[in-house]
Amino acid sequence: GGKRFALMTPVERETTLDQIIDKIVQSDIAAFGVMDYWTFDGYLAIRDRLTARALVLEKAVFPGMELGIEAPVDFRLNIQVVFSNSLTNQQLLDFKAALRIGAIDRALSDESLIAFARTLDPSKAKVHGFEPSDLTDDNKLLFLGSMTAKVTRESLQQARKQIPENTCLVIMPYDTSDGLQKLNWQKHPHDDNYFMQSANIFETRDPDNVDLFLCRQTEKNQSFLSNFLKTMGGKPKPAISGSDAHSISHYGVFPSERITWIKADPTFEGLHQVVNEPHERSFIGLMPPKLDHVQKNKTKYI
Repeated sequence: GGKRFALMTPVERETTLDQIIDKIVQSDIAAFGVMDYWTFDGYLAIRDRLTARALVLEKAVFPGMELGIEAPVDFRLNIQVVFSNSLTNQQLLDFKAALRIGAIDRALSDESLIAFARTLDPSKAKVHGFEPSDLTDDNKLLFLGSMTAKVTRESLQQARKQIPENTCLVIMPYDTSDGLQKLNWQKHPHDDNYFMQSANIFETRDPDNVDLFLCRQTEKNQSFLSNFLKTMGGKPKPAISGSDAHSISHYGVFPSERITWIKADPTFEGLHQVVNEPHERSFIGLMPPKLDHVQKNKTKYI
């Protein structure tokens, strides 16, 4: 909701980080993912501030990154990667360093994003709200490059090999902003299969799509559910709905009350358990029905 950390004064930076940490502590949300575009800077800044204040959070805060990825679509297809909070700073940076911006074949960095933005002519920049005069300003070029660059699929696979096995999960937006649902699967069956099978978790706010990902047969989907399951790789996958908060005041505020509830320990291992056993382990809505009941048996409610 304000400046990037890199443009803040030290006082502004500390004040903002303390506001972020205080909001996390005060919230009734159990788990947070820090999903900055192209970078781990926000997560690493929070981690460093916690160390400086000698604080240990009871909440789970997972590092993450949101990326644009090459795909045969006329919009920017986004993916998110969420990581174990046991990874070191260097392991996260090793992941980032392995990603490559396809159009210029350079490793992902602020410098590379600026270099890519410089390859765009003024007409392309204008489509995204930038004037010719902006193309001499590195901060604005970084913003333009961040909005338009895409990484290659191959480099994402290589990046995942730079960190220990089972320490990251790919989240694919489906019917949310710039999601996979808009990809034409009839014209691009290979690409549709690739993304549907490589994603571990899907983001959706549509109850009918939740049924599809969890492979619950309904009157609406019974004619094509088996095809959908095959496209996913033959097994159901969890459906979630993030808050997509872009400011501190929106932490814990979920659009249309589509809150994600997870039946697992609030750890990265707990997330893996949900991926392996998606049935009855997640709920999207204001309140899971069984959570209202007397909590006598914790295995019976989400």
